[in-house]
Amino acid sequence: MFQVAEKRCNECLFSANKIVSDERKAEVLADCALNDAHFICHKATLKGKDVCCRGFYDGYSDY
Repeated sequence: MFQVAEKRCNECLFSANKIVSDERKAEVLADCALNDAHFICHKATLKGKDVCCRGFYDGYSDY
């Protein structure tokens, strides 16, 4: 089942507090586009879950 985070986390890739550089953000988004994939929330990955980032879903997905 496809899941989306309920809200953006405090370190969301799409926030001013993101934990990666702008260059890395661009690489992540390019990789998602190239592989027709969604960006997985990094906090979900820490829990071993595949949950689409809310910021990605709101701005970049067509699901």
